[in-house]
Amino acid sequence: MYRVLKPNGYILVNFMSIEDDSFGLGKEIEKNTFIGSREGEENIPHYYTDIDELKELFKRFREIEIFKNEYRFSIDSINTIKSRMLDVIGYK
Repeated sequence: MYRVLKPNGYILVNFMSIEDDSFGLGKEIEKNTFIGSREGEENIPHYYTDIDELKELFKRFREIEIFKNEYRFSIDSINTIKSRMLDVIGYK
């Protein structure tokens, strides 16, 4: 991301937090990466991280902001998914 970002550009990305209720569920295929942890997404790998790892991953950026957020998505009129995310803004 850093390499292709224009000078003075910024990015906004989000990551599943290890504080999410689905962390550790399903089959671990790599460290902090699970499949089968969310209904309807059984074959989709989900990677979970924390703030310290994100600081390391984004250390080349001149500035980063990390926000803990919780999003709710309605599947239907009865069911809702709650996701605890880490939103990152990186400034080159």
